[in-house]
Amino acid sequence: MKLSLYTILLLVSLPVLQAQISPFNRLAGERGILPVETFTRDYGQGAAVEDYDNDGDLDIFLATDRGMFSRLYQNDGRGYFRDVAEVSGIADKGAVRAALWIDYNGDGLLDLLLAAESCPGWSCTDPIRLSLYRQTSAHAFEETTLEAGLVLDDAFDNLPFFAVGGLSAGDLNGDAYPDVLLSVWGGGINWLIKNGHGGLEDRTHGAGLELEEPTPWQAMMLDVNQDGKLDIYCNIDFAPNKLWINLGDGTFAERAGLYGIDHAFNEMGMTIADMDNDGDLDLYLTNITRNYQGTPQYNVLFEQQFRDGRVEFVETASGRGVAQSGWDWGTTWADLNNDGLVDLLTTNGWEDPRWPLDRSRVWLNTRGGFADISFAARFNDPFNGTTLLAFDLEGDGDLDILQTLKGRNPGLPMLIYENTLRQEAGTANYVVIKPRMPLPGQFPLGATVTLKAEDYVSSRLISAGNSFYGQEPALAFFGIGARTTIKEAAVRWPNGTVSVYSDLAINQEHTLWYDWVRAPEALTLEHKGNKIWLGWQDKSDNETGFELEYGRDSLFERVEVLQLTADTESYTMESPLETGTWFFRLRAFKERVASAYANPVKVSLAPTPEAIPIASAFLYPNPMVSGEKLHLAALPGYEGEVQIRLYDTLGRLLHTHFFSASGTEVAYEINVGLPPGIYAVQIWQGKTARAGKLLVREAGT
Repeated sequence: MKLSLYTILLLVSLPVLQAQISPFNRLAGERGILPVETFTRDYGQGAAVEDYDNDGDLDIFLATDRGMFSRLYQNDGRGYFRDVAEVSGIADKGAVRAALWIDYNGDGLLDLLLAAESCPGWSCTDPIRLSLYRQTSAHAFEETTLEAGLVLDDAFDNLPFFAVGGLSAGDLNGDAYPDVLLSVWGGGINWLIKNGHGGLEDRTHGAGLELEEPTPWQAMMLDVNQDGKLDIYCNIDFAPNKLWINLGDGTFAERAGLYGIDHAFNEMGMTIADMDNDGDLDLYLTNITRNYQGTPQYNVLFEQQFRDGRVEFVETASGRGVAQSGWDWGTTWADLNNDGLVDLLTTNGWEDPRWPLDRSRVWLNTRGGFADISFAARFNDPFNGTTLLAFDLEGDGDLDILQTLKGRNPGLPMLIYENTLRQEAGTANYVVIKPRMPLPGQFPLGATVTLKAEDYVSSRLISAGNSFYGQEPALAFFGIGARTTIKEAAVRWPNGTVSVYSDLAINQEHTLWYDWVRAPEALTLEHKGNKIWLGWQDKSDNETGFELEYGRDSLFERVEVLQLTADTESYTMESPLETGTWFFRLRAFKERVASAYANPVKVSLAPTPEAIPIASAFLYPNPMVSGEKLHLAALPGYEGEVQIRLYDTLGRLLHTHFFSASGTEVAYEINVGLPPGIYAVQIWQGKTARAGKLLVREAGT
């Protein structure tokens, strides 16, 4: 077997990589997680993590099998739990598969939606059941399933084979209330929206959510084409996955093939994050590692790229080293060591004597690929798992892992893997961002948060419904390593608007409330003589000023910033910039927030002949022969650093030479090696320049 260079380097460096993640402590009973008598068959049960009681720590709802109460584990703030389901009014004894925390009625309190299977056989009438528990102000719940209109009628009656496929939520129709997607393996997709009477109603018919094979598993909502409307991506078993683009009129158009994500294996679990820190979102889908009907199947990694003016995804799981791990279900991205790179975890297993034991996996992100460090991290159990979620159990600034179990298990329905990362000063910093909007849509499902910290940039999706039968909290966790300065956090809200927040401290949680200033548009530039004129259209009425950034880098990593008043739509730079290409961009701001940037513009500045001319005695020979050395005599009165810059006739900088001048008559030799032609020369000290022309000819001419 021929190994790639990356694989060889990975094997050599594996011991070093393994040391970069602290091992997990596997917890359950010690933290109040209780055993169960039975487990749901085949697919197991899920969990939903959120701060439902708004006390600053994260709580867990755990689904259970038929005949026992599901569990609501309330966090005491230190990572210890007690079950308060019954006393809180959640008295569901069905075979619950999936759950979501959503504020369905827009009152600022999280309600609980459950999806369960209502009969033990493979075929029956009304096999799928939804239940809704509305939270009251006292952190108690009352069941409002009938009032919310959550009776599914005959939508999934008499299915020959069925299972809850998953739950997900987001505002698909722009009314600020969360819509719900229920997927049913064997039955298809249901789209439930908030109606004007306080309940939820089915809008699936005519929406364009049809399936050739009615075998959907997990779906997630994100704005793929960034038009301000949430789209739907859904894993389909035994058929191509679907990407339904939101058309904004209550209908969707299937476009998975256009974006390169119409994969047709047996995808089940799903997780989304910025794997490669390029500011966009990448998708990882779990599968079954096997050869099925002559086709090798494996987990897939879709890396988002921007080519030829449009978004597309490229599948790279095998090249990145995360393709094979057994019969996989739940999965999550999580920066386990706060180094700024999200790592990847999967849980797996199938209750069949013909199928070997699968071990859970954790892959360390090494930038170029991933290293399997499951044993070193002590996340390598052989249990059959379902859901895998990442959250900060104790609020100590690192991500812990929740795993639900079925079948081969230690008698517990859930395990917690405590991250033992120790916060050594300056080595494992982090930032948590909680974006929030006004009622009724306080929890902005589908928003994207992009954090910039020194040389770091990365994005996270705020979602409800992920992994497999799971939900992670509506916040964005960023490990930033030894970085100590946050440049900004940009929130792209579900409605497409962008808000940019600055002055954020590290190692803290920041709640960023919705505020917005419209970005200026149509930034233009004119260059005349020594002046640069910039103009734009002011589209906002609430800004307090504008920020104009300019620099030599098209990525704007090192820029100068000018603060301009709000009563202008143009600016003229009176002083000439140095020769070369300059880039400009502009945004509006007010007290708490800045806008997105207007379109960038650039200008290429040629050497300025108006500068003080260079006397021929200072630069010789001129003309010179190609290959000859250029001489520069000391310039009287020049002290300190002097720069010599050579440009071609297009204004492109070819050579830069530095000297330390002393004002004496000392000559300097410059071996420039220029081919024949005409060149511009500038001699700079501070902001003063001398300019002239240099003629280079062939020998003998």
